[in-house]
Amino acid sequence: MLRNAGWVLLGVSGSAANAFVAACGWLFFRRSVGRPGTGSLVGWSIFVVNAWVPTLYLIASPALGFGDWMDVLSRFAALGPVRVSAVVTGLFVAGILWKGTTQTLALLVGGGPSKVRTSSARRLTRTLWIAGGVVAVAAGLFAPTGALRGAGIAFGSTIASTWPLLLAAERVGDTPVPGLPLLVPRSTLLIAGAFVLGLAFVSILGPGLRFD
Repeated sequence: MLRNAGWVLLGVSGSAANAFVAACGWLFFRRSVGRPGTGSLVGWSIFVVNAWVPTLYLIASPALGFGDWMDVLSRFAALGPVRVSAVVTGLFVAGILWKGTTQTLALLVGGGPSKVRTSSARRLTRTLWIAGGVVAVAAGLFAPTGALRGAGIAFGSTIASTWPLLLAAERVGDTPVPGLPLLVPRSTLLIAGAFVLGLAFVSILGPGLRFD
């Protein structure tokens, strides 16, 4: 029932939403630079996850020939060159994002000995990578497309899209940062809030919202 413009808007809507949320996380993180703590950790996590997911999707979707970006690109007559252009654009954005990820992760971890900073970055990125993947796959099990396909899509869009974070942790020791190290005290309120948001993501967004 959609016209071409409708298909384009539908195809780019997910990546546009990710980009908007990533920008909000970036701004939140920048406000706390020099004071590494809970706020900067939350802001950085929102930034990197929502930036890497659409970036690698922009590469994978036209390269493999499926997904939202293919719905957009298939509206063009010269599909082959357009797909190549999309992949090249995605690689260019990924290069810029890689530099931004390593630099901001170093700022997030803060000062201290190189080995300690690298260890802290590894623990942080691995936790973020695994936790995000578990929540997304759990939501995918309730997808209208079926549990197997939904979980597979969720796995690809999270675990397979945020792996550069693990590599970025290995580069933290190469960038000395003055100041205090990252300190995140245990917060019952934050843990409870994360649990509620995760539960809502799985139970509400997993099955999807219907408007008919």
